[in-house]
Amino acid sequence: MEKRRRNRPEYEMEIIDTTYPGIGVGYVEGQEMHAKHMFPGQVILGRHLKNKQGIGQMMVLDKVKAAPWEVEPKCVHYLKCGGCMSQEVPYDLQIRWKEKEVLEMMEAGGLIPVRYHGIHSSPEQYHYRNKMEYTFGDETKGAPLSLGLHYLSRKNSIITVDQCQLVSEDFNRLLRATLDHFSATGIPYYWPMSHQGTLRNLIIREGKRTGELMAILVTATDPELDPLAWANELLKTDLSGKLTSIWHMTNDSLQDAVVADRLDLLYGEPYIHEIVCGLNFRISPQSFFQTNTEAAERMYRQVLEFAGDLAVKDVFDLYCGTGTIGNILAPYAKHVTGVEIIEEAVQMAQENAKINGNDNATFLAGDVKDVIATLTKAPDLIVVDPPRGGIHPKALQYLLEFKAEQIIYVSCNPKTMVQDVMKMTDYAIHDLVLMDNYPNTNHIEAIVLMSRK
Repeated sequence: MEKRRRNRPEYEMEIIDTTYPGIGVGYVEGQEMHAKHMFPGQVILGRHLKNKQGIGQMMVLDKVKAAPWEVEPKCVHYLKCGGCMSQEVPYDLQIRWKEKEVLEMMEAGGLIPVRYHGIHSSPEQYHYRNKMEYTFGDETKGAPLSLGLHYLSRKNSIITVDQCQLVSEDFNRLLRATLDHFSATGIPYYWPMSHQGTLRNLIIREGKRTGELMAILVTATDPELDPLAWANELLKTDLSGKLTSIWHMTNDSLQDAVVADRLDLLYGEPYIHEIVCGLNFRISPQSFFQTNTEAAERMYRQVLEFAGDLAVKDVFDLYCGTGTIGNILAPYAKHVTGVEIIEEAVQMAQENAKINGNDNATFLAGDVKDVIATLTKAPDLIVVDPPRGGIHPKALQYLLEFKAEQIIYVSCNPKTMVQDVMKMTDYAIHDLVLMDNYPNTNHIEAIVLMSRK
C-alpha cells in the first residue's frame, strides 16, 4: 500500500482557503485539492492520494513555506501529537476561519437564520479541558512505554504528552506518575490488533471550579496487575488540586474503545463535583460533561436565553448526559424530561436534580430513539444536544411528530447539525450563535433556535 502511494503524484500547492472542519483548500492544474489542518498562506508539498466527489485529497509531506501570520506553537508536543491542529494560527484567525466554514456550510444547505449572533471565543485558549482520555502504547515498535495521545498521521503510535497545554499541570503530573509506575512494573500495554496486553487507558477528570480530580485506570483483566499500588503512587503526587476519586475500570472488550465491564472504586468518593450556572453537579467516571467548563456555562446561558419564558413550558432534554441543560432549565420550566442512553449518567442526572432541588425534572435511561417513542405528552420545547453523529434518523422522526413549538439544537458537529436541520422542513431558523469551546482544534459548537412555521 505504501509503495503504491509513493508512486502517486506529488505537488507543491498554496493554501488559499479553508472548508469545514479546518481543511485547507488549494488548486493544482485547475483541480480543487484538500489538505487537512492547513491554512491560507501556507505552501505545502503534498501527495495526491485519491479523488472524493471530484475533489483531490492530499497527504501533506512537508510545509514548504510558512504563512506570514504564523506564531510559535506553545506546546512542545505540537506537530507530533494529534490533539491540536492549529496552534501556529493566532487565535483571532482561528475564530474567523471557523465562523466562515460553518456559515458557508449552512448557506450551502439553504439554512439562513433570521438573526445571527456571531461567534464567541473561548474564555481561555489553553488549559481549558476538564477531561482527557490517554492511551498506553509506544511511539515505535520496541520503544519504551508511552502514555498519551495518538501520533499525528501514525495510527498505531502513541506519544507521551506530559507537557500538554490544553490541560492543567495536575493532568500532566498524574500522567507522568502513572507512566513512571507502570514503566517500572513491566506490565504490557494492550494491543488492539492482537487483543493482547493489559494497560489500555488513563482517564483524568477535573472540577475546574472545585479543584477536585478523578483518575481512572482502564485495563484488561490481568491477575498480575495491582491497581492499589498505582493508586497509592498517585496519592503521593504533588498537585495543585485535590485527588478525591480513583477508579479501576476493567475493559475486556475487543473493540478499541473505553467499555466498562467492571468498575472498582480504589480511593475516595465515587464522583467529583463541578459548579455551573450556580448549580452543583456530580460527575461520575462515565458521565458526559462539557470539556470546557467556562465556555460551557456561557453556552448554557445562551440556551436559557433562547428558551424564553419557560414558566408554562414542558421541555424535553434529549441526549441529556448528566442532566446539565435540563437541571439549568428546570428552575424556570413547568417540567423537564431528560433522556440519555448511559444509565450511570441518568443516575447522576437524577442526583443532580435532587441536590439542586429540581423536583420538576425527570430523567429516563435508554436510547433516545426508543424512549421518545414511548412518550405521549407533547413538549412545548425540545432541546437536543446529540453526539457528533447527530440525531438518529428514527429519533428525528419521532421528534418531529411531537410538533413542538420550538426546538433548540446544540451541536458539537455543525456538519451533522446542518444535515438534520435540513430535514426539519416544518421549522424556520430564528437564531444562530457559534461558540468556540475547543481552541487550537477544528471543533466548534453551534446553537440554533427553531420555531414551527
